[in-house]
Amino acid sequence: MGGPREVLGKWLRGLWEELFVLLTASAVWTVIGLGPALLLFALGLAPLGFIALLAALPPMTIGVYYVTNRLAHDYVGKFSHIFEGARLYARQAWLLAVVNVFIVAVLWANYQFYAPSEEGPRIIGVGGAELTIDPSSTWAVAARSILFSIALVWIYSQLYALPMLLEQKEPNIWFAMRNSLFLAFGSPALTITLSVILFILGFLVLVSLPQFLRWLPFLLILPAMIAFLTNIAVVQRLKALKGETKAGEER
Repeated sequence: MGGPREVLGKWLRGLWEELFVLLTASAVWTVIGLGPALLLFALGLAPLGFIALLAALPPMTIGVYYVTNRLAHDYVGKFSHIFEGARLYARQAWLLAVVNVFIVAVLWANYQFYAPSEEGPRIIGVGGAELTIDPSSTWAVAARSILFSIALVWIYSQLYALPMLLEQKEPNIWFAMRNSLFLAFGSPALTITLSVILFILGFLVLVSLPQFLRWLPFLLILPAMIAFLTNIAVVQRLKALKGETKAGEER
């Protein structure tokens, strides 16, 4: 129980059985979570667009995870549960979003500092001294490798973070990210399977962009599909670790 086969089987069955709920959740996420920001970006109001994105997207994202978490537990999932989850976990969702934005910014700035350049070595003034940065040097290559490793750890700390948050009696994003890492590296077969699926879904998104309208149904359901998959993985794995053999009853 909790292996890749069980997780994928439950996910594929759930996609068919809960199709309407998943479509509804993704539509709400798109319209409320992304809609205002996209409109502001289209109007050339980028600063306001970023503010709207940070204000609306995290609560709507946790709302989608909340309703799909219920489905993963074989509970009833309703339209109202999206907003219930957004209300209950908005603070944690905003905090996690701010932390992630900060981490991405730090990683990107550091990568740019050590990134290969056609201009060759760069000279940077540090106080009264000069520091020469040669991107092809051994220490610069080592620094990029370390950054890549840190980025990989950060990605896997996010893979199961929101489902883990919803499984806690007292929600804590730091414990959620820590437990996500434990699950990611403690269940390599499951993590590799999910990574491959997410890679395929990401590839399909890139392929679909030139023919947006033809792929619209797939793009609409995609956010809830991903949330549902990671929730099932966490719920099934936790049940396996606890020695449970069946899901809870409907509530």
